[in-house]
Amino acid sequence: MSDEPKVAVGYVRRSDKSDSSIESQIRDIHEYAEENGYEVDQVYNEGNRVSGWDDAREQYNEMRAAAKREEFDAVIARDGTRLGRDERERMRLWLDLAEWGIELHTKRRGYIDPDEPFSMVQEAFHASQSDHAKREEIEKAQAEIQLRVENGWWHGGLPKGTEYTADKRGLARGAEYETVMNIISAKEDGETHAEVSDEYGVATGTVTNILSRRAMYEYLRNHDEWRPAYTDSIGEIEQ
Repeated sequence: MSDEPKVAVGYVRRSDKSDSSIESQIRDIHEYAEENGYEVDQVYNEGNRVSGWDDAREQYNEMRAAAKREEFDAVIARDGTRLGRDERERMRLWLDLAEWGIELHTKRRGYIDPDEPFSMVQEAFHASQSDHAKREEIEKAQAEIQLRVENGWWHGGLPKGTEYTADKRGLARGAEYETVMNIISAKEDGETHAEVSDEYGVATGTVTNILSRRAMYEYLRNHDEWRPAYTDSIGEIEQ
Protein backbone atom coordinates (compact mmCIF):
# COMPACT_ATOMS: atom_id res chain seq x y z
CA MET A 1 0.00 0.00 0.00
CA SER A 2 1.26 3.49 -0.79
CA ASP A 3 2.74 5.54 2.07
CA GLU A 4 1.48 8.75 0.50
CA PRO A 5 -1.23 10.51 2.54
CA LYS A 6 -4.74 10.20 1.19
CA VAL A 7 -6.27 13.37 -0.20
CA ALA A 8 -9.45 14.52 1.53
CA VAL A 9 -11.92 17.36 1.15
CA GLY A 10 -14.09 18.84 3.86
CA TYR A 11 -17.68 20.03 3.76
CA VAL A 12 -19.14 22.66 6.09
CA ARG A 13 -22.56 24.28 6.37
CA ARG A 14 -24.38 26.34 8.98
CA SER A 15 -28.13 26.79 8.80
CA ASP A 16 -28.83 28.94 11.87
CA LYS A 17 -27.23 30.37 14.99
CA SER A 18 -27.78 27.13 16.93
CA ASP A 19 -25.44 25.21 14.62
CA SER A 20 -21.70 24.97 15.14
CA SER A 21 -19.79 27.85 13.59
CA ILE A 22 -18.16 27.46 10.19
CA GLU A 23 -14.77 28.12 11.77
CA SER A 24 -15.16 25.37 14.37
CA GLN A 25 -16.33 22.89 11.72
CA ILE A 26 -13.28 23.64 9.57
CA ARG A 27 -11.02 23.28 12.60
CA ASP A 28 -12.57 19.90 13.42
CA ILE A 29 -12.05 18.70 9.84
CA HIS A 30 -8.37 19.66 9.82
CA GLU A 31 -7.80 18.12 13.27
CA TYR A 32 -9.47 14.87 12.22
CA ALA A 33 -7.47 14.74 8.98
CA GLU A 34 -4.17 15.31 10.78
CA GLU A 35 -4.94 12.67 13.40
CA ASN A 36 -5.89 10.08 10.77
CA GLY A 37 -3.27 10.66 8.07
CA TYR A 38 -5.28 12.64 5.51
CA GLU A 39 -4.23 15.74 3.62
CA VAL A 40 -7.05 18.28 3.22
CA ASP A 41 -6.93 19.65 -0.31
CA GLN A 42 -10.07 21.79 -0.12
CA VAL A 43 -13.00 22.61 2.14
CA TYR A 44 -16.33 23.06 0.38
CA ASN A 45 -17.79 25.93 2.41
CA GLU A 46 -21.53 26.42 1.95
CA GLY A 47 -21.52 29.35 4.36
CA ASN A 48 -24.09 30.54 6.90
CA ARG A 49 -27.87 30.27 6.84
CA VAL A 50 -27.93 27.46 4.27
CA SER A 51 -30.63 24.85 4.82
CA GLY A 52 -29.73 21.18 4.72
CA TRP A 53 -33.06 20.56 2.99
CA ASP A 54 -31.92 22.58 -0.04
CA ASP A 55 -30.86 20.15 -2.79
CA ALA A 56 -29.54 23.02 -4.93
CA ARG A 57 -26.59 23.81 -2.64
CA GLU A 58 -23.78 24.96 -4.92
CA GLN A 59 -20.81 23.72 -2.90
CA TYR A 60 -22.49 20.40 -2.11
CA ASN A 61 -23.19 19.71 -5.77
CA GLU A 62 -19.66 20.73 -6.77
CA MET A 63 -18.31 18.30 -4.18
CA ARG A 64 -20.51 15.49 -5.51
CA ALA A 65 -19.35 16.15 -9.07
CA ALA A 66 -15.69 16.12 -8.03
CA ALA A 67 -16.24 12.90 -6.06
CA LYS A 68 -17.77 11.25 -9.11
CA ARG A 69 -14.64 12.23 -11.05
CA GLU A 70 -12.62 10.61 -8.22
CA GLU A 71 -10.54 13.75 -7.66
CA PHE A 72 -9.92 12.88 -4.00
CA ASP A 73 -9.97 9.91 -1.65
CA ALA A 74 -12.24 10.97 1.20
CA VAL A 75 -14.90 13.42 2.38
CA ILE A 76 -14.78 14.67 5.98
CA ALA A 77 -17.59 16.50 7.79
CA ARG A 78 -18.28 17.21 11.45
CA ASP A 79 -21.36 14.95 11.34
CA GLY A 80 -23.87 13.54 8.90
CA THR A 81 -26.33 16.41 9.30
CA ARG A 82 -23.81 18.85 7.78
CA LEU A 83 -24.17 16.94 4.51
CA GLY A 84 -27.93 17.41 4.57
CA ARG A 85 -31.06 17.10 6.66
CA ASP A 86 -32.89 14.89 4.18
CA GLU A 87 -32.06 11.36 5.27
CA ARG A 88 -32.72 9.84 1.85
CA GLU A 89 -30.36 12.32 0.20
CA ARG A 90 -27.67 11.51 2.77
CA MET A 91 -28.08 7.79 2.11
CA ARG A 92 -27.86 8.40 -1.65
CA LEU A 93 -24.66 10.38 -1.14
CA TRP A 94 -23.10 7.69 1.05
CA LEU A 95 -23.93 4.93 -1.43
CA ASP A 96 -22.70 7.04 -4.36
CA LEU A 97 -19.42 7.76 -2.57
CA ALA A 98 -18.98 4.04 -1.94
CA GLU A 99 -19.61 3.28 -5.61
CA TRP A 100 -17.04 5.89 -6.65
CA GLY A 101 -14.46 4.55 -4.20
CA ILE A 102 -14.56 7.66 -1.98
CA GLU A 103 -14.41 7.27 1.80
CA LEU A 104 -16.77 9.16 4.11
CA HIS A 105 -15.63 10.27 7.56
CA THR A 106 -17.32 12.32 10.27
CA LYS A 107 -15.61 13.87 13.25
CA ARG A 108 -18.16 12.33 15.59
CA ARG A 109 -18.22 8.76 14.30
CA GLY A 110 -15.06 8.31 12.24
CA TYR A 111 -15.04 6.23 9.06
CA ILE A 112 -18.51 5.33 7.78
CA ASP A 113 -17.81 1.91 6.29
CA PRO A 114 -20.27 1.08 3.45
CA ASP A 115 -19.30 -2.58 3.69
CA GLU A 116 -20.15 -2.81 7.40
CA PRO A 117 -23.90 -3.61 7.54
CA PHE A 118 -24.82 -1.21 10.32
CA SER A 119 -22.23 1.52 9.91
CA MET A 120 -24.28 3.79 7.65
CA VAL A 121 -27.49 2.95 9.50
CA GLN A 122 -25.93 3.98 12.80
CA GLU A 123 -24.75 7.27 11.33
CA ALA A 124 -28.18 7.91 9.83
CA PHE A 125 -29.80 7.13 13.17
CA HIS A 126 -27.44 9.49 14.98
CA ALA A 127 -28.24 12.28 12.52
CA SER A 128 -32.00 11.76 12.76
CA GLN A 129 -32.56 10.44 16.28
CA SER A 130 -34.77 13.38 17.30
CA ASP A 131 -37.23 12.66 14.51
CA HIS A 132 -39.51 9.71 15.34
CA ALA A 133 -40.74 9.22 11.78
CA LYS A 134 -37.21 9.06 10.45
CA ARG A 135 -36.25 6.69 13.24
CA GLU A 136 -38.91 4.25 12.06
CA GLU A 137 -37.65 4.56 8.50
CA ILE A 138 -34.10 3.83 9.63
CA GLU A 139 -35.26 0.79 11.60
CA LYS A 140 -36.92 -0.56 8.46
CA ALA A 141 -33.69 -0.02 6.52
CA GLN A 142 -31.76 -1.78 9.27
CA ALA A 143 -34.13 -4.75 9.09
CA GLU A 144 -33.68 -4.92 5.31
CA ILE A 145 -29.90 -4.91 5.67
CA GLN A 146 -30.09 -7.65 8.30
CA LEU A 147 -32.27 -9.73 5.96
CA ARG A 148 -29.69 -9.39 3.19
CA VAL A 149 -26.86 -10.34 5.53
CA GLU A 150 -28.68 -13.40 6.86
CA ASN A 151 -29.41 -14.62 3.33
CA GLY A 152 -25.90 -14.05 2.06
CA TRP A 153 -26.94 -11.32 -0.38
CA TRP A 154 -24.86 -8.28 -1.31
CA HIS A 155 -25.67 -5.32 0.94
CA GLY A 156 -23.16 -2.55 0.18
CA GLY A 157 -22.54 -0.04 -2.59
CA LEU A 158 -21.43 -1.21 -6.02
CA PRO A 159 -17.69 -1.97 -6.13
CA LYS A 160 -15.94 -0.55 -9.17
CA GLY A 161 -16.27 -2.75 -12.24
CA THR A 162 -19.43 -4.52 -11.08
CA GLU A 163 -23.17 -4.23 -11.51
CA TYR A 164 -26.13 -5.74 -9.71
CA THR A 165 -27.57 -9.05 -10.83
CA ALA A 166 -31.16 -8.99 -12.06
CA ASP A 167 -32.52 -9.94 -8.63
CA LYS A 168 -30.35 -7.30 -6.88
CA ARG A 169 -28.93 -9.98 -4.58
CA GLY A 170 -25.48 -10.40 -6.07
CA LEU A 171 -22.81 -8.76 -8.20
CA ALA A 172 -21.90 -9.38 -11.83
CA ARG A 173 -19.15 -8.11 -14.14
CA GLY A 174 -19.79 -4.49 -15.12
CA ALA A 175 -18.57 -2.23 -17.91
CA GLU A 176 -15.29 -1.44 -16.12
CA TYR A 177 -14.49 -5.00 -15.04
CA GLU A 178 -11.52 -5.35 -17.40
CA THR A 179 -10.11 -2.04 -16.16
CA VAL A 180 -10.28 -3.38 -12.61
CA MET A 181 -8.44 -6.55 -13.62
CA ASN A 182 -5.79 -4.44 -15.37
CA ILE A 183 -5.34 -2.44 -12.15
CA ILE A 184 -4.84 -5.67 -10.20
CA SER A 185 -2.29 -6.86 -12.78
CA ALA A 186 -0.45 -3.53 -12.60
CA LYS A 187 -0.12 -3.85 -8.83
CA GLU A 188 1.13 -7.43 -9.23
CA ASP A 189 3.78 -6.04 -11.59
CA GLY A 190 5.01 -3.73 -8.85
CA GLU A 191 3.45 -0.40 -9.79
CA THR A 192 2.73 1.99 -6.92
CA HIS A 193 -0.74 3.21 -6.01
CA ALA A 194 0.17 6.63 -7.42
CA GLU A 195 1.35 5.16 -10.74
CA VAL A 196 -1.81 3.07 -11.10
CA SER A 197 -3.93 6.08 -10.16
CA ASP A 198 -2.34 8.19 -12.90
CA GLU A 199 -2.45 5.43 -15.51
CA TYR A 200 -6.10 4.49 -15.05
CA GLY A 201 -7.53 7.77 -13.79
CA VAL A 202 -8.81 6.46 -10.45
CA ALA A 203 -8.26 7.63 -6.88
CA THR A 204 -5.66 5.82 -4.79
CA GLY A 205 -8.46 4.91 -2.39
CA THR A 206 -10.21 3.12 -5.25
CA VAL A 207 -7.04 1.12 -5.93
CA THR A 208 -6.97 0.05 -2.28
CA ASN A 209 -10.64 -0.97 -2.38
CA ILE A 210 -10.08 -3.00 -5.56
CA LEU A 211 -7.16 -4.89 -4.03
CA SER A 212 -9.16 -5.65 -0.87
CA ARG A 213 -11.78 -7.35 -3.09
CA ARG A 214 -9.37 -9.16 -5.37
CA ALA A 215 -10.77 -12.62 -4.58
CA MET A 216 -14.25 -11.46 -5.58
CA TYR A 217 -13.01 -10.08 -8.90
CA GLU A 218 -11.08 -13.29 -9.58
CA TYR A 219 -14.21 -15.32 -8.87
CA LEU A 220 -16.20 -13.23 -11.36
CA ARG A 221 -13.66 -14.01 -14.08
CA ASN A 222 -15.13 -17.52 -14.40
CA HIS A 223 -18.63 -17.04 -12.96
CA ASP A 224 -21.64 -14.94 -13.88
CA GLU A 225 -22.29 -13.65 -10.38
CA TRP A 226 -20.86 -13.37 -6.87
CA ARG A 227 -22.62 -13.15 -3.52
CA PRO A 228 -21.23 -12.94 0.02
CA ALA A 229 -22.65 -16.43 0.58
CA TYR A 230 -20.03 -17.72 -1.87
CA THR A 231 -17.18 -16.57 0.40
CA ASP A 232 -16.45 -20.08 1.68
CA SER A 233 -15.59 -21.25 -1.81
CA ILE A 234 -13.07 -18.50 -2.51
CA GLY A 235 -11.67 -17.64 0.91
CA GLU A 236 -12.53 -14.91 3.37
CA ILE A 237 -12.68 -11.48 1.72
CA GLU A 238 -14.07 -8.08 2.54
CA GLN A 239 -17.41 -7.38 0.89
